[in-house]
Amino acid sequence: MGDLPGDFVLIASRPDGGPQLIATSVLGTRPYFYLDRPGTAHHGRDLFALARSARLPWRWNLDALRGVAWFGHTVGTHTLHPEIQRVPPASVLIHGGSHWRVTADPFWDETFGTPRIGLDDAVDIFDTVLDEQLAHRPLISLTAGFDSRALLARALAVGLTPDALTMGHGRSTDVVVATRIAEATGLKHSVVRLEAEDYFRHAALITRLTGGTKTIGNWHAFFYCQGRPPNEPHLVGSNGEFARTFFWDKGVLARGVGLGGRLTARAYWAARIGGRARRMAAFLPFLTPNGRTDAIAFSERSLRLVTTTRADGLDVLDRFYATERVRHFIGNGLNLCGYFTVPMSPFLDARVIRAVAALPRTEKLGSNFHRRVIARNAPQLMAFPAGGSPVRHRAEAGYWRRRQQDWVPYSPMAGVYGDPRTGEILRDSPYIAHFLSAADREHVAVAGTTEVQEFLLTLHFAGEAAGAG
Repeated sequence: MGDLPGDFVLIASRPDGGPQLIATSVLGTRPYFYLDRPGTAHHGRDLFALARSARLPWRWNLDALRGVAWFGHTVGTHTLHPEIQRVPPASVLIHGGSHWRVTADPFWDETFGTPRIGLDDAVDIFDTVLDEQLAHRPLISLTAGFDSRALLARALAVGLTPDALTMGHGRSTDVVVATRIAEATGLKHSVVRLEAEDYFRHAALITRLTGGTKTIGNWHAFFYCQGRPPNEPHLVGSNGEFARTFFWDKGVLARGVGLGGRLTARAYWAARIGGRARRMAAFLPFLTPNGRTDAIAFSERSLRLVTTTRADGLDVLDRFYATERVRHFIGNGLNLCGYFTVPMSPFLDARVIRAVAALPRTEKLGSNFHRRVIARNAPQLMAFPAGGSPVRHRAEAGYWRRRQQDWVPYSPMAGVYGDPRTGEILRDSPYIAHFLSAADREHVAVAGTTEVQEFLLTLHFAGEAAGAG
């Protein structure tokens, strides 16, 4: 599967009821599910419909709920139902009549062990893959950041002036910077404003599209693409953070995490999960009935999902980012957008992933890879700020210590949390009542943090979709 371009989940079946096949690209970001038990092959895009068609009584998968609460997404093949799995990446699944046989491609076991390549060689590969996607003359998502800027730079270099789309309101940083870029480069630019009411109106559909594992605060991809022409090619920067050391982009400090190997990756992950679990424990005791032990055990199981040939802690975290966060968290967003458009990203292609993994770490810190893509293809875009600072050819020393003070976000979630329906759901939802007492629910409604309320709202809508007791 690592030799095939693009990002996909391919399903094939014989009309005579013969063997059925599911094949996934190296990331396979679109959610697709299967039930692995003797007998008829059950699989499909809708987790809740699949459970009903297989006549499964609804049960909650506690580890999946922990993933959503502590990571913001599930990990591995977990779904909200313990008997249903999400198809794994870089794999072929064949059902021959009695059970599923899963064959994994060695792509991820081999990727981080390949010889190092130069920055310009990696940019050449990125440009080649992106040119294939630009042949469809896609719409481009445009923000104030580096990922979309790199996409636009190549589009301009090959003579295209694509339409651009941005989320936010007139004062939000993404809209301000994207508008300046669009005006300077002659792009037709559309701005989508998010409204709190839409989150309640479309909750049922969004929950089905994401298997109930995309927390409500991250549903914006659905509204972003709503109203676009059907099946419009849509270029996005998904997985761009893979080329930017998502979990530890801290310059020279990153060397310590890298040199510490798996031990430092383990410590980093335990601290990250442990901190969030502690903050939520007072409101969600069912996630940690055994206290801190549950969070530590979950962290260990999650880290065991990823290994690398190189003994480099940052490679371990990079692999987790791509195969877990991108695949589940961003993959759910792509599925929301994909309800309207056809999203694509060069960063999801196996060729680009392999090239980026082979770069020296210094080129994957401070957005140095993105900077080279922009400078080589459309240096005029370097004039516009990214992350609050002008775009230099190389990240300046100490870049990770600089905080942007004037970033204006675009999220409407304050309106969602302040809506009376949120309080009613938190207090009265029978699905939340399955896990929390009336006193605990009242405590959440009155004093719960936004991360706790976001999780429980998501759980409520998943319970509705499942018809859970």
